Amino acid sequence: MIEVPISFEYLVNNQIEMKKILTLTDFSAIANHAIDAALVFAKKHNAELEIYHVLKSSDHIMYELDSGPELFIRNRKNKIINTKLDGWKQKANELGVKVNLIIGAVEIVQGVLDIVNSQNIDLIIMGSTGMDESDSVWGSTTQQVVKKVDVPVLVIKSKMRDYKFDNLVFASNLDLKDRETLTRSLELVKPSSDAVIHLMSVNTSSFFSQPRVLMTSVLKEFEKLVAPYKSESAFYRDYSVDAGIRHYMERVDPDMLIMSNRERHPLKKLFVPNAALTAVGEIDCPVLILK
Repeated sequence: MIEVPISFEYLVNNQIEMKKILTLTDFSAIANHAIDAALVFAKKHNAELEIYHVLKSSDHIMYELDSGPELFIRNRKNKIINTKLDGWKQKANELGVKVNLIIGAVEIVQGVLDIVNSQNIDLIIMGSTGMDESDSVWGSTTQQVVKKVDVPVLVIKSKMRDYKFDNLVFASNLDLKDRETLTRSLELVKPSSDAVIHLMSVNTSSFFSQPRVLMTSVLKEFEKLVAPYKSESAFYRDYSVDAGIRHYMERVDPDMLIMSNRERHPLKKLFVPNAALTAVGEIDCPVLILK
């Protein structure tokens, strides 16, 4: 079988249309930042936005049928929540984005899976407070969603500086399948024309490491994939994959980290932590995970 090289230009010309984006809210500050990002991505891709909220036992909902209809959530935070709903509606109108609010009462991850399947979601954008998520309704749900869904997940950690992505890090093992992951991620993010794409893999002393000569050569091949964007590549030496990614990002201060979360070899599952899931918990900047 002859391998056909995948190029960024090829995928741009044959891209999959993004029609629906899903984001979650518990009406916290970090969820609000995720919704702001989701609105920007929906505008960028001319996509529809679904906002998902899971009811707690103390919540009640009421539909005001006279004028819309409009949806209200009645609880002790009633005024705050309805103010946020009005704010999202105003932002969506300004951007020309169609937004739907979905109210659920099932376990959050299962609700997300149901919506992804029933609504044909193309991208999930979620907020996460990192390692300590005790103040969030979904707690470690972000990592559970990343593990279980097949669609890309963008994890937002804080209010974004801006939405111009001009300094990206793509961290991977640099195998053949990661070529499509790289090109698809650029298609999703739509970086600025003057963006720099940092291509990096971590050089550890583990059993699964590849020779430096081989990895350096592969990095050069990956540089060709991101043209015409400027790229910088590094086979970064560190004691673990997680540490290498973290230390490299501290050096380049990127706007986003992009990683793959494909099914791994059983031995790797036993001996090597899942770097993508670790990044969701530890990395401060937005993290885009593709399976």
